[in-house]
Formats: sequence, C-alpha cells, structure tokens
Amino acid sequence: MSLTIHKIIFYISILAIFVCNRSYAARVFLVQEQKDDFVSISIMLDTEGENINAMAGTLTFDTESLSNPTIYTKKSIVNYWIESPYLDATTSKSISWAGIVPGGFSGVRSGLYKGTRPGELFRIIFSKNKSGTTTIVLKDIDLKLNDGLATTVPVSDKSFKISTNTNTENTITIDTEHDNNFKNQNDDKKISITIK
Repeated sequence: MSLTIHKIIFYISILAIFVCNRSYAARVFLVQEQKDDFVSISIMLDTEGENINAMAGTLTFDTESLSNPTIYTKKSIVNYWIESPYLDATTSKSISWAGIVPGGFSGVRSGLYKGTRPGELFRIIFSKNKSGTTTIVLKDIDLKLNDGLATTVPVSDKSFKISTNTNTENTITIDTEHDNNFKNQNDDKKISITIK
C-alpha cells in the first residue's frame, strides 16, 4: 500500500515540474518605412502562440537624428489604452504606453493565410534631422498573459539601429530575434541597415 502511495506522489511531482516549468515567449519588434524626409516606425507584437491581454513599454530615440514624432493608434490591436502612447514632456526623446485587450490577443487571423501574424501596437512617424544610422531602444516591455493570473511574459530590452538616409524609399522589416550575429556584450540584439 505504501509503495502505491509513493508512486502516486512521484508521478504527481513529475507532472507538477513539467506544468510549472512551462516557458512563455513573445517578441516586440519594429517595422520601418521611409519616404522623403520622414521615417515611419511600427511597433509590432508577435505573441508566438500565446494569448496576451496587457502590454506596456517605452521607446527611446535619438533626437539628433529623429524629431517631431506623430503617434498613430488607428490600426492598433489594443482596444483600451490605460496610457495612450505619449511623448515624455521632460526628455522629449521617449514614448511610453500601456494598454489592454479584453479576451487577449494571440495574433492577426485571416482567411487569406494560415495561422496568425503579428499585430501593430501603434505607429510613429518621425521627421529626419540628418542622414545616417540611429538607434531606437525598446525597454521596460511588460506583457501579461490572458490566463487569469496576469503571468508576465519575459521580454528583454532591445536596441535597433535604423537608417535615416534621405534617398531611401524602401520598406524594411527589422527583426533581430532570429540571428545571433547581432548580439552585443549586453546581450541586446542589434541590427544596422544602410540603404542606397
């Protein structure tokens, strides 16, 4: 009898280890478009199969290269903004946001393709001050699962190098998640793009 109880406890312990050690993944990345004297940056969320219902974070940028940010939320996946994306009045070089999606967001679905695609949190259009390369940093990213517990999805701060060349008219997707060649000593992932 005691051997059976020990087996049951053993199997429950093994099951608990696997259930409790589930890892969650999601990524926040940028999509850049340029036209004339403007740079458009879309902040995108790829849930990678998770159901996320709350998101917050901060984007910082170099004011020597980029200025006059105009923020658009019309195509956002966020239903309710706790803090609509806003420019920090004291520094004028960071944009913070916090929003929720009741019922959660697990990706954009369509009958035109299989599976899901990333969704846009919001878009920022900057004026270019000078040509070259500049850095945009996503930091303090906070994503919560729609699991009734508000489980935090780990997302690290990321730095992105973008081109501000004035003759650029191409669309660029910046995705640094899948190439380890761009890691720096702080384990942030970076990419540099120059377009001619």
